[in-house]
Amino acid sequence: MKTDVQKLDILSKYERDRAALANRQAADFDSLSLGGARKLRIIHLTEVLALQQRLFRDLAG
Repeated sequence: MKTDVQKLDILSKYERDRAALANRQAADFDSLSLGGARKLRIIHLTEVLALQQRLFRDLAG
């Protein structure tokens, strides 16, 4: 069982990783056409889901 301090550390790391991912994703969109942006959005959503899964796994583990 994780302590509250460990959970806060995990959440802090998640927030940093999520902010970095959001910044990179925003930069990716700047140079794309509409069709390319749609494809990239699917990739971005997959990355966000993977990040969230890691968060839940880390909190549970």
